[in-house]
Amino acid sequence: MTTIATCPNCAMVSTERSRTSESNNWNFRQGHASVMDRFNQWFKYIAAVLIGAAIIAAVLRHAVHVYGGFAREEIRTGALIAIPAVLLVIIFLRRKRA
Repeated sequence: MTTIATCPNCAMVSTERSRTSESNNWNFRQGHASVMDRFNQWFKYIAAVLIGAAIIAAVLRHAVHVYGGFAREEIRTGALIAIPAVLLVIIFLRRKRA
């Protein structure tokens, strides 16, 4: 339970939490909410990265097709060949965590 006190001279408001079981439940809910907030933040981050990657891939594919003169099948073949190379680069350049 929270007590709200107001100063009669300056109208300054302050709160004080009592040490009851309700305050313990409130703290537990706050901790749980912060975990969910972090999860939501990571989810939004991952969703934004995936959407951004799809947009960049579409723009690159369009540019290579229109300005480079490559057929769709050639672009697809090149992308499939590049996947293992990119994975190897990611594996070898990955930072070692202590």
